[in-house]
Amino acid sequence: MKKSTSDTLSKPSRTVWLLLACSALYFVLLIFPNATGAQTPDMLSIFEVDEYAQYEHAVRMAGGGGTFADGLRKFVAYQHYHYGYPFYLLSGLSLLPLRLAAGGQWAEQTQLIVLILRQFVSVLPNLISIWLLTYTATEFRSRVRTIVVFTLLLLLPGLLGNSLWWHPDGAGLLLISLVFFFLRLDRFKFGRFFWLSAIAAGLALGVKFLGALFVLVIPTYLILGTQMATQSLKQATLRAIGFVALMLATFVVSNPVLLFAAERGEFILRQQIILREASEGIFVSQPDFFQDGRLPTWLTENFGTGLFLLLLAISLIIGLYKKDTRTQALLLTAWIFPNLAAVLRASSFRTHYWLPLMMPVITALVFVLPERLNHLARRPLAARKLLQWAALALLLVQAGLFLRQDVRQYTHTLQREDTSPSLQFYRSVQPMLAGEAPVVVYRDWKVYFPNQAGISVFMDWDLASHDMLNSEQPNVLLLERENVEAYGAADYLDSAPDPDRLRGMHLFYRGALLDEIPGYELVYEDGFGLMFVRQ
Repeated sequence: MKKSTSDTLSKPSRTVWLLLACSALYFVLLIFPNATGAQTPDMLSIFEVDEYAQYEHAVRMAGGGGTFADGLRKFVAYQHYHYGYPFYLLSGLSLLPLRLAAGGQWAEQTQLIVLILRQFVSVLPNLISIWLLTYTATEFRSRVRTIVVFTLLLLLPGLLGNSLWWHPDGAGLLLISLVFFFLRLDRFKFGRFFWLSAIAAGLALGVKFLGALFVLVIPTYLILGTQMATQSLKQATLRAIGFVALMLATFVVSNPVLLFAAERGEFILRQQIILREASEGIFVSQPDFFQDGRLPTWLTENFGTGLFLLLLAISLIIGLYKKDTRTQALLLTAWIFPNLAAVLRASSFRTHYWLPLMMPVITALVFVLPERLNHLARRPLAARKLLQWAALALLLVQAGLFLRQDVRQYTHTLQREDTSPSLQFYRSVQPMLAGEAPVVVYRDWKVYFPNQAGISVFMDWDLASHDMLNSEQPNVLLLERENVEAYGAADYLDSAPDPDRLRGMHLFYRGALLDEIPGYELVYEDGFGLMFVRQ
C-alpha cells in the first residue's frame, strides 16, 4: 500500500524530535559528573592537568579590567598560546553571563565556572558535531540510517571522554563537522557554502591546526567538480587559491594576538614548541601502537572492536564502488590519510586525538545500512541483504559495548572525588604539616595540596630537579609515585625524547626512588605518592 504524502513528511519530524530528546538527555546527564573534581582550581590538576593550565587564563579574560581598553586587551591577549584564540573566545564568552549575574565574587565559584566551561565548550559543541555529521551522511532522509549513525556517534566512549572535560577538542570537532556540512550543502555549486567551509577550516586551523587536515579533501572536492563539469580547470585552480587565502585570512583574524608584536612572537614560539613536542614527546617517547600484534585496548574500548573497524573499512570500500555514493566516500577517504599520518606520528596516543578521524569515518556506515528495515524482510534474501542484516547485528552488539564502557566512564567520573588516590594522599599528609608554618611545599602536577595559611605551595611544569631545590629551597616535597618510578628508572634516559634536557629531572627522581635526595628525608609514602621533608 502506498504511503500518503503527509505520512512521508512526518517521518523526518518524528526522527528529529527523537534525536533532540536524546541530545537533551545527554546534556543533562553530563551535568552531574561535570560538577565534580573542581572544588578548587588546584583540584583540577589532579584529574585533568590541562584544565588546570587553562583555567586562570579563561577567568582572567572574562574578568575584565579597570577600563574598557584594559578589559579588551585582557580578552584578546589571553597569554596561553598552546591553543588558538577561538577556543578561549568561546570559553570567555561562556563565562560572561555568570560574571554579570554574580558580580564581584563570581571568580570564587570555581565549581560552577568549570561546570559551565565543560558543558558549553565541550558537551554542546560535541552534540552539534553529531548533528552536523549525521545530516552530512543522511540528510535525515532515511530513519534507519539516521538513527543508527546518530546513536553510535552519541554512544562513542571517546566522545564521552571528550565531554567530561573542558578542552579545545570540542570546538575543533565542531569546526571540522561544519566544513563537511557546508561542502554537503554546496553540492559542487561553489557558492557561498563553499566559502563558508573555507572560513570554518580557517577557524579549525586556529584552534589546533585541525584545518590543515583538509589538505586532501578540498583538492578532491575541486577535482570532482571539474569531472562533473560544474567548473573548468582554471576555475578550480582559482577557487583553490581563494580557499587557501580565505582560510589563512580567517586564521589571522580569529587570532588577533598576531596583531601585537610581543604576543605574536610568543604565540609563534609556543606553537613551534608544541609541534615539536607533539611529534617527539615531552617526557616520554611514543609507545608502540600494536601490542603483541593486537590493536591497543584504548582504541577498541573507545572506538570499536576489530570487527567494527573492519566493517567501517568494508563500508568505505563499498561506498567507493557504488556510483551514487562514490563522491561522499572519496571525501571521507581523502580525510582519513592526513589524519592517520598525524595521529600515528603523535608522541602519545591520547583518545581525543582520534576523534576528528573516527567520527567522520563512522558515517561511512550509511553505505551498507538499509534505507528501510522493511526492505530487508522482502524476498529474496540476496547477498546484499544478508550483509545488511549482519551489519545491523554487529552494530547492535557494538552499541551495547559502547554503552557498557560509557557507564563505567560516567560512574568513575561521578565518584572520582571519593576514590581519588591524590585526595587520599592529601588527607594523610596534611595533618603532618599543621602548625609547622611557614612552610614552602613543592608538589608534582597531580598531587593535591592547595595553598593554606602559612603554607605556600608551588609546582613546576618541567617537574622537579636539583636546580629547583637549590633555587626554591622547599621545606617539603610531595611527589607522585608514578613519576618517581618512571623518570627515576635507571634506563629512563635511554628512551627519553631529549636526554640532555631531561637529565636533571631524571637525576632528581632517581634520587627520590633510592631515597637519596641530599638534605631531605622520606617521612611518608603510599601507593600514590611520597613525602620528603628537609632535614
